[in-house]
Amino acid sequence: MQPDDSHSLKQALDRDDRDARGLLRRHWWSGALAIGAVALAFGLPRSGTEPVEVPTVFVPTPPPVSVNLDTLRSGQTLAELFTAGGFSAAEIHHLVGEISPFISPRRLRPGVVVGVFAYPGQPTHRISIQPDADQVLHLTAAGDTWEATIDSVPVTVDTVLIGGVIQTSLYEAGLIGDVDRLAPREDIEIVWELTRLFAWQVDFHRDLRVGDGFRVAIRREVRPDGTVRPGAQVLAAEFVNQGRTFSAVRFVDPNGKAEYYDRDGESLQRMFLRAPLEFARVTSRFNPRRFHPVLRRRTAHLGTDYGARTEPRC
Repeated sequence: MQPDDSHSLKQALDRDDRDARGLLRRHWWSGALAIGAVALAFGLPRSGTEPVEVPTVFVPTPPPVSVNLDTLRSGQTLAELFTAGGFSAAEIHHLVGEISPFISPRRLRPGVVVGVFAYPGQPTHRISIQPDADQVLHLTAAGDTWEATIDSVPVTVDTVLIGGVIQTSLYEAGLIGDVDRLAPREDIEIVWELTRLFAWQVDFHRDLRVGDGFRVAIRREVRPDGTVRPGAQVLAAEFVNQGRTFSAVRFVDPNGKAEYYDRDGESLQRMFLRAPLEFARVTSRFNPRRFHPVLRRRTAHLGTDYGARTEPRC
């Protein structure tokens, strides 16, 4: 695997870049001091004499770090991956022992990226493992031992503004606003949040009409590779249904509990829901030539199926 196949180890690469730049700065200052000493001793012009040429001092550049990226394959263990990388049984035993307090090596899934860092002609000085999208575990050589630390993948917090107009259904609403900034399937998550917020005001099974619309402000955390962390928050939303406008504003109390209120400061949660069944996604539409997933042949589907939770809502 090439280094640019994984955005997730960028932080580890940046750390090696910073180390190299620090080494280069130290050499630069050493060279600068040497040049200054030479200038003081020989280079200052004296009265009535020609200036002496200052000799050039060579400043060595640190060698580039070598990065070897590998991916855990299906059925492969982390120990087997390390063995293929040339680590001894004793080193692997030590490495696994350092990893275990942070992550279970047995539970690492196929696709986990492992990066091995070393300078040319030198032993490995760091190993980075990304167990999931939100953290990276670093193993740093310390003499004959290894030290493990775990870092969170840095995120950027931003806000997207999305609007929509009902044409056929809520899931197929024509979206406007920051649509090009949405992650895959993030539009579906926004719809689910709207149905959850306004479940006490709108029956999304029966009340929707063509021309109804909504707008919503979403706060989210974006990873360096462009994916969005789960748990995006609706900051404010507005839903227009049959000429009536319903609003929702997020408020966090001193205990950290978040609730939503309308423009008049009333909680959106009422005693009774507008619909006893939570608004569901369409799992199968009307189709006279639908391919039956069980019978494995084409047969008419004369209805629309919805997916929803099995437990009753309170």
